[in-house]
Amino acid sequence: MNLELLQTFGLSFLLSVLSMIVYRFGMLKGGLSLRTWIMTDSKDCNAKIVTGAGILLLGVTSCWTSDDPCVSVVIGCIITLGFIDDGFKLSAKFRLVAYGIGAMVILYFFVDTLNIDWLLVLVVFVGFVGFVNAVNFMDGINGMVALQCVVILTGMLCSGDWKENELFIELLLGWAFAFSIFNIRNIPKLFLGDAGSIGLGFSLFTLMIPKLLEGNSWGYLIYFAVIAVDVLSVIVARLFRGENIFERHLLHVYQRLVIQKKFSEPTVSMGFALIQTIVTQKLLLAGGFVAFTQRNAIAASYDLS
Repeated sequence: MNLELLQTFGLSFLLSVLSMIVYRFGMLKGGLSLRTWIMTDSKDCNAKIVTGAGILLLGVTSCWTSDDPCVSVVIGCIITLGFIDDGFKLSAKFRLVAYGIGAMVILYFFVDTLNIDWLLVLVVFVGFVGFVNAVNFMDGINGMVALQCVVILTGMLCSGDWKENELFIELLLGWAFAFSIFNIRNIPKLFLGDAGSIGLGFSLFTLMIPKLLEGNSWGYLIYFAVIAVDVLSVIVARLFRGENIFERHLLHVYQRLVIQKKFSEPTVSMGFALIQTIVTQKLLLAGGFVAFTQRNAIAASYDLS
């Protein structure tokens, strides 16, 4: 990480902290029209939690470093839609359709610049929508999404495999660190809301899309290992029991640890982040995914000879 990127991270962090302080103060001091974004904590009726803080992501996503502003515009629209939903609770079907359209538009941008098998595109699309919804579910635990985001982005930055998006990753990482200050608490000051969880889900997976569309780079999904394993294990278990996987439930490991085992939410979030950190570190110690696969290919060629 060079000095310029470190300065970018620091600036993003400071501006994000300031914007979050202003956002919370403005919401709490605003009129009745803003009360729909304010909740009372279940443990302390005097503690006010302001949701919808993810709307502040707009300042970061506007800096998306791609050749087409389409990506930034789509993610911005998704974040705005999520913010409206945080306050007025839009139809679940409407939201799902909107997120699906957003994912298709972003995928079209990447597919339009590459010669890609459409079956691969379909698989990536399903993964896109699934990942976004998984991140949205995880937002129910204080610190879970923020810490996963920090670990994933740090891994991407250290790997050197996302050179073209380093600026955006630094900005988003600074934002995630800033949000952690307000969210990793037993009684948080801010919630991401759908604006943030969906926005972060879109941002993280969009960073991954070019790697996945290469066709032989699925190992990059190891950056999403904790999220993927938890979600897929629950889906498989529910299918095995003949349950409707689209119905709401409390079967995720992190939910059971909080509800049944009585661990604090920040403790569970930090535990999950530690696991993802260990998994990511193993990959980075191998020199990144590209170097790792190249070494395996060379070793295989020697074995064949």
